[in-house]
Amino acid sequence: MPGNAKLFSWAAFGRTGLFVATSAAALACTPASDTADGGGNRQTTEDVGTGGTGGTGDTGVDTDMVGTAPDGGLATDAGPGADLGESPDAAVGPTYPPPHTEGGTSWTFLVYMVADTNLEYDALNDLQEMAGVGSGDNFNIIVQSDRAAGYTSDGVLNLPDWEQALRLKVDQGSFETVGDVGEVNMGDPATLSDFITWGVSTYPADRYALVFWDHGGGWIGFGDDESADHDGLTLNEIHQGIQDGLAGTDLSRFQMVGFDACLMSTWETAVNLEYQAEYLIGSEELEPGHGWDYRGLQVAHDDPTTDPVTLGNSIIDGFIAQATTEGTLPTVTLALNDLTLVHKVTEALTAFSDAILPQLPDLLNTIGKQRNFVEEYGPLVEPSVVTNMVDISDLFTQLAAGSDVFAPHKDAIDAALAEVTLANQAGAAHASSHGLSIYFPPYPEYYSPGYDRVAGIDAWRNFLKAYHNGGAAVPPGEVPTFIDEGHVASGSLSDGELVVTGTLSADSVAGASTALMYYGINDGESTWLFGDTSATVDESGVVGAAWDLTGLYIQSGDNKAFCYLSIEDRGDTLLATIPFVYDNGTGDQLLTVLQFVVNSETGDILQLTYYAQAGDGWSELSPEPGFLLYPLIQTPGDGGLSFVRTSDVGFDLADAGLTFDFDSFGAGTSVVAALQALNFAGQGDLILYQGSL
Repeated sequence: MPGNAKLFSWAAFGRTGLFVATSAAALACTPASDTADGGGNRQTTEDVGTGGTGGTGDTGVDTDMVGTAPDGGLATDAGPGADLGESPDAAVGPTYPPPHTEGGTSWTFLVYMVADTNLEYDALNDLQEMAGVGSGDNFNIIVQSDRAAGYTSDGVLNLPDWEQALRLKVDQGSFETVGDVGEVNMGDPATLSDFITWGVSTYPADRYALVFWDHGGGWIGFGDDESADHDGLTLNEIHQGIQDGLAGTDLSRFQMVGFDACLMSTWETAVNLEYQAEYLIGSEELEPGHGWDYRGLQVAHDDPTTDPVTLGNSIIDGFIAQATTEGTLPTVTLALNDLTLVHKVTEALTAFSDAILPQLPDLLNTIGKQRNFVEEYGPLVEPSVVTNMVDISDLFTQLAAGSDVFAPHKDAIDAALAEVTLANQAGAAHASSHGLSIYFPPYPEYYSPGYDRVAGIDAWRNFLKAYHNGGAAVPPGEVPTFIDEGHVASGSLSDGELVVTGTLSADSVAGASTALMYYGINDGESTWLFGDTSATVDESGVVGAAWDLTGLYIQSGDNKAFCYLSIEDRGDTLLATIPFVYDNGTGDQLLTVLQFVVNSETGDILQLTYYAQAGDGWSELSPEPGFLLYPLIQTPGDGGLSFVRTSDVGFDLADAGLTFDFDSFGAGTSVVAALQALNFAGQGDLILYQGSL
């Protein structure tokens, strides 16, 4: 979207300052040396990710984490409920979860708190909120909280600091330590099952809730126990842990399972829990650090006959109220879904897959184009490290807008979701969120093999694989290809903007589903790209976009470096993302993004939040003084576009003199732009422009 950078009101940062570079020589764009590998898929080396131009980039997913079925083998599609003897039996036809439990005069609320992470400080705040409610007659809040060694040594209320896992009964204004289980691995399903068996047996009630507290990664799973080599729980392991935990009790299922974690309100999560709980509460999007407001439990404390739907709505209302106070409302989402009916969504997806697969070759380009407009979640950085989770309802809305073929499937999905999603709240930046997301990587190289091991999702997985495999049948002449002589784009200055155009071959125009322009400068030795923007493709095959000749930078004193800025137009708001590497002083270096929401009309910043990758999940980052951010920028290479550091000197966010602003490039600057056109399978072409202002 050309020129959007001019809309930002940077005064909202509470800082001032402006530096204008008049030539490329003024730029501090020397890449730093390789950094230490922090392990897993934390993207901690200088080369943070490749494949951004449709190449063969890493999927950004640690398949060791997601590749374990409950029996240690490849998960089948008999469904997770098969282990409970309740899942569909092909010989007798499908069966479904039993109806909701009626009545009840008591609640036990179990919280599985993996605070052995960089969220430790937020855990203390949430524990204090829980103590503001406390246990009472016929109502218990029981927590297993594993804390970290290095983030904070603060205690909470009457408890001093601890590092191992404690079991706590939350009273009003205090905590009772009712168990010390030592330094356990909270990413081990056996640890989860032991907590469930103990909690349910020790604190009997008519109704039970189980809340998972930590980082979340959508279908990949939950949790990041740093003292256990960043181990987390896959969906299969969550299922196994709950199953084994319940097997040691008289309880057949929870009334509610919740995730106070990022990205966990997914169809895949719901499918894996549909026989183990009646309701699911979670967020489609990243959660801010404050997470839920546990004062929302007051309704069940005051009246233990409160039903799960009323309790779920109270949690959602409290979350939204706190997000409003904390200034995080524009990007938050939280929904309550009925797991006893989620099979209706599964059936609608199965019917879609069965009907569309025979017609798929004629629909590939349409699907590819409409996928660009779908509401999606997680940091909007290089595709190999994004979540590739999209809203189910909005996906089918966009597909139906592209072709009438999809209209009946949209109606079926909407009808199913109307029964399943009982409550849903979303901020202005996610106005098209409806309560459940689903995995849909845009190109085959971004499909994680770990998804093959998620149980219960055969029909959707078959559709994804057929869609991704469709690229193999595209004739070479129909793959988007620029025909400009010497593969050089045309560029011209117009009203202070650089307008760049290129032309596709006639046979390949129809196949162009995505077009982008990357823009930046060349300093005589290397090319540095400052951002990207959508490009248009007209009927004659002309691809075009414009750049306002500015670049975003971060500066502290004499230390200055340019940043990469990506902007997505979401109607009333713009969602902007800046990538960094964050050095937390412990040897780990985390891929981090600064995400901010801007009012499209006024240019005012509505929300500014840092998110960091933790294991296979994401969470809000609360930067500590002395810990440093290193901005990233893209540069082209043999493997496509890669993110590299732009400075070997980091930036401390606690520095009061820290400034973000824009440079406007003037006469003598050597500018570059790359136009890219891709088809639905990520196949396509790149054409370059280079000139001097």
